[in-house]
Amino acid sequence: MLKKLCLTIVSFSCLLLTGCLTTSSLTAVNSWEGRFSVIAQSADHKENHSGRFSLTTTNDATQVLDLKTALGNTLARIEYAHDSISVQAVGIEETVGKDSNALMSDLLGFSVPIDGLAFWIDGQVLPNTVYESEPNTAPYQHIRQLGWDITYRQYDDSGLPRRIVFERKATTSSPALKITLIILERRHGTP
Repeated sequence: MLKKLCLTIVSFSCLLLTGCLTTSSLTAVNSWEGRFSVIAQSADHKENHSGRFSLTTTNDATQVLDLKTALGNTLARIEYAHDSISVQAVGIEETVGKDSNALMSDLLGFSVPIDGLAFWIDGQVLPNTVYESEPNTAPYQHIRQLGWDITYRQYDDSGLPRRIVFERKATTSSPALKITLIILERRHGTP
């Protein structure tokens, strides 16, 4: 699986030399932008990657995650609604499915925590889903939910998370993952 991740990242890098993914614009309700780093590790291999991200929620509860190069070219777009997910990536035809983790693992070699990301990025738990937290009420230092350990390393002046670390142990279909997000800008209630 880690080989698929490496091949995907190398393919993305090579295709950047010839172009980038064209994405449509959305009507945002909330949005976040920042930097990410991903460490994927199996028993015999470790990969590090970084770039920029933007996450947007729309008025119909769709979440759109764009993963970009450091220069801002979109490498992949993941659109998630409660009943479907689509993944577009440079060099890969758009694919639609119902299981977000399975689809991302098949196409990208790993999955990102898209199910709860719009909540966790603001220091909240995903509603109606079992979780553990430290402390028991917000602002949290740590949340465990949907197989992810989320640690809030830094908060901004308004009390919202600025630096967040997401970790998941290796599974049969994915290497161990450590994703660090640094939120540089957030907009809530955008028309």
